[in-house]
Amino acid sequence: MNWKRLESLLPKEPGARMLALGLLLAGCLLLCWSFFPQQTADHSSSSSGEDLESYTAELESRTEILLRQIQGAGAVHVMITLEQGQTTVYQTDDAVREDSTANGDSAYEKETAVVFGESGGDEQALVTANQEPKVRGVAVICEGAGNPAVEAAVLNTVTSLFSINTTQVSVVAGIADP
Repeated sequence: MNWKRLESLLPKEPGARMLALGLLLAGCLLLCWSFFPQQTADHSSSSSGEDLESYTAELESRTEILLRQIQGAGAVHVMITLEQGQTTVYQTDDAVREDSTANGDSAYEKETAVVFGESGGDEQALVTANQEPKVRGVAVICEGAGNPAVEAAVLNTVTSLFSINTTQVSVVAGIADP
């Protein structure tokens, strides 16, 4: 490589030359950095999606096992849809403040604040509960659903199991697994 030619491309002023060399060095570092595998710190969206999928699959499997126990049900396939992911409930501190006006009227104002505590040297919001996702709807394909008694038993079991309305459940007759 011809160093004289490269040097002629750099600005003549010392400050500008240092800036140009710094930018060139930063560009080289960025280029080298791109060859190393990156580890992202935010896996929450993919892992929570995977957690939700595994939770749904487990729920479907357990529901199928239960529904197969109904006399005459036969082979059963279940699909469940959920409203949202797991919800975290945080501990709060509520305060009510009364303001009196000059004419004797009172106004009340409620303030809610999330309570924080220390855990391992870090300050974190205190969690009071983790609520499992709510079931939005259930589809059941059941070999014995052609029998009205079996269909009713499956419908009642699913609505009771998930505390949902009959309009959120579909039970249809299906073909047995080969």
